Amino acid sequence: MATDAGSAGRRTRADDVTARIRQAIVDDALAPGARIRQEDIATMLGTSRIPVREALRQLQGEGLVVVVPHSGAHVAQLDLAELSELYTIREAIEPVAIGASAAAMSDEQLGHLRALYDRLSRIGPAAGEDWLEADRCFHLATFASARMPALLALIEGYWNRTQHHRRAYMRIIGSERRELIAVEHRLLMDALERRDANDAALLQALHVRRTRIAFAAPEPP
Repeated sequence: MATDAGSAGRRTRADDVTARIRQAIVDDALAPGARIRQEDIATMLGTSRIPVREALRQLQGEGLVVVVPHSGAHVAQLDLAELSELYTIREAIEPVAIGASAAAMSDEQLGHLRALYDRLSRIGPAAGEDWLEADRCFHLATFASARMPALLALIEGYWNRTQHHRRAYMRIIGSERRELIAVEHRLLMDALERRDANDAALLQALHVRRTRIAFAAPEPP
């Protein structure tokens, strides 16, 4: 029994360490390619290296960390081909999630989503990190009412893996593309408030597709 309790404790601690490292990667506190030193993370979080090692294995499975023998762990980097592949997958699966979510959304959930959208609109896409965080919260909330936990976990994982590229993209695009993003958000919100699953799915596919194409040509013609 003591062994089982200890194992449960280690799993809980490893989950916490995993969440902390994951958030540091998403927030760019750990940049792509950065070395992740187990001993430094363990000291910072006040834990042993065992949960850190377990966390790195979990994050490697999520595609956020690369562990190289005799070199250690590094934050994963995506090249343009990998990024395009992930966005192609997102373009296929996110419309499924948002369509299911639109059909199942309660009035309370819709009110929460409206509040997130209003905050996103007030901040505006020129605001950098604050807007990126608000945009992430809004989009993940548009999927959240879908009763598809495996799909939602997959979607959030892809968002985590592409967050750094979204951050870099928003730093270099011009006002015209920022305005287009805002229009797409407004149309998505309208479709969800109408609980129109088909429109929401079509708009989400368009939103992801346009971003995927724009990654290859970040400046408007």
